[in-house]
Amino acid sequence: MRALTRFDVWAVFGFLLLAVLLHYGRIGASVDGVDLTTDPAMYASIAAAYGHPEAFRQDFVYSEESRYLTHVTPLVQAVNWLAGDDGNYGVAYLQLTGVSVFLHYLAFYLLGIVFFKQRWKALFFSLLMGLCYWTPWGTYWGAGYRDYTPRSLFNALYGLLLCLFFLIREKPRWWPPFMLALGGLVYVHSISALPAAAGLWLSFAASRPQGTSWPRHALWLLLTGACFLLVMLPYALTYTHASGVKLGPDDVAFMDHILRTRFNIEYAEYLEGMLRFLRQYTLLPVIPLALWGTWMIVRRGTPREKLFGKHIWLWIAGTYIVILLFVLDQEISRALGRMHLEFDLVRVHRFLPFFAICLVFLGANILWRDVALEAVRPLWQRICAGLVCLGLAIGFFCGGLHDMARVSFAWYWNRLDDARYEAAYGPQLRRAEMVQALREQTRPGESIFFAREDQAIRYNALRPLTYGWKDACLLYYAKALAPLHEWERIEAALKMSPTAYIDVGLSTTPDYILSDRPQDRALLESRVGPVVWENARYLLVRNAHKN
Repeated sequence: MRALTRFDVWAVFGFLLLAVLLHYGRIGASVDGVDLTTDPAMYASIAAAYGHPEAFRQDFVYSEESRYLTHVTPLVQAVNWLAGDDGNYGVAYLQLTGVSVFLHYLAFYLLGIVFFKQRWKALFFSLLMGLCYWTPWGTYWGAGYRDYTPRSLFNALYGLLLCLFFLIREKPRWWPPFMLALGGLVYVHSISALPAAAGLWLSFAASRPQGTSWPRHALWLLLTGACFLLVMLPYALTYTHASGVKLGPDDVAFMDHILRTRFNIEYAEYLEGMLRFLRQYTLLPVIPLALWGTWMIVRRGTPREKLFGKHIWLWIAGTYIVILLFVLDQEISRALGRMHLEFDLVRVHRFLPFFAICLVFLGANILWRDVALEAVRPLWQRICAGLVCLGLAIGFFCGGLHDMARVSFAWYWNRLDDARYEAAYGPQLRRAEMVQALREQTRPGESIFFAREDQAIRYNALRPLTYGWKDACLLYYAKALAPLHEWERIEAALKMSPTAYIDVGLSTTPDYILSDRPQDRALLESRVGPVVWENARYLLVRNAHKN
């Protein structure tokens, strides 16, 4: 088989075209960067605080670097560089959309060639991997989320490393450099790097070269694993230092309360989350199909296909080793009455849909080759086998989502008509006006209280907030008890009445209160101060009580 075919050229061109369309469509749909999903908005805010610390000295979270230091990854630094003098960190974050999309499709096209050899099957596999498959704990596998995230960037680089693994599997001298490269992925998405490293280390352990003794192989494996740990060490030291706050029994109980009320309950009741995951993927039925695919590989697979099946199961084992460490940390912490080291390692379950899909379609490929295309088989068997393969393809495509494509192509369509554009993006256009007004009507460093979640005030207007719903995430990681108590107080007070935000906002001593309730104008002017700017959706009120 030729190293590069015409099909490859057209496939790569197609990936590039899709990446360009999604890139500009997603930036357009963001309305000048104000409309990001929650995690990207947080990363853009971190980049803004990292690049302009002087602007966030009054911020609820970003006034102290220690609260977000472990999240200052190469991605955050790249976003800070891309923002430049303009300071639009929302658009800067989205500038890497096309790169992420292209890398993802290319990586899994190459992995598809490794698995299936035939290019059209590799293309199908790549398109399938471009979708988004959700699990409990609010996480997913794939690249179909509305915005790219560190975990989707990780997926693309992980796919490339899996291709590389099969090239060097029988060349032990390349194992240490490979694990050094894998260690670098800790700085892309730290949680995902651990199961990836555990699984691939097990694969190396199962790849002892002929003529190599077990003691020598074991020593080489120790060196290989140490290479990953060596690269991970600076991050681990930074993380343990940043989160090394001593907590008493009451503090631990409070942190558990925050975990249960702010995050999905599956984090605190992780066994319940695991059972939900098993039920969900058994009934879909992804897990039974993965077991069927494994049976097909064992019974009818070629030696090469059996090799793939073995390593996929080793990757699954590596994932469950990390999950077991998570469970031990949770149970030991509860028994000793201390704070756990990590609370979201359970999210590595997101790898399991990927591994399952690999097993399913390796099995389907065997069925297609040995039954559907086998001329000596009865016609009814060939038709049934073909229908099974077609059903699997349709089922997994329908089971995944691609919100990025939906949002991006909707923007191209809506842009053709001004009335349709206004109807689709009116609220975001008003947000963009509000962000621009904050830049023009307030001075750098002046703080804003807004009862709704709008990180664009931070990452586009470069103004500090005195409260944000998403803030509890970083505060929980940093074990910042005092701000977390304040966050809970604000959350409870905001639920008292529709206008409770006025007194709550004043209690945080902001320079301005931003309201999305124009009907409260008279109340705001009487209790807060003058309205300095407004549009159809927002009122910006100067706090006359603050000198």
